[in-house]
Amino acid sequence: MESDKMYPDWVEKYHIKGTSIKEINGSYYLYRVTSNRIKGKKYPVAIQKYIGKITENGVIEPVKISFIPGIDEIT
Repeated sequence: MESDKMYPDWVEKYHIKGTSIKEINGSYYLYRVTSNRIKGKKYPVAIQKYIGKITENGVIEPVKISFIPGIDEIT
């Protein structure tokens, strides 16, 4: 099933099988999409994992936080 929504060419090139693009406030975001069957449900449940923000220069992956702010004050 193809989406009726058209994205700019620089965004569409990242839209491959198994991914989804969302437009939020004029920015584009790429998600990996799968579905799982859950026992007792009549339909599969969609699972989306954030990959990154799409820009004209490429996909920007999220920065991982390696510390918890304020932890020095607790110890």
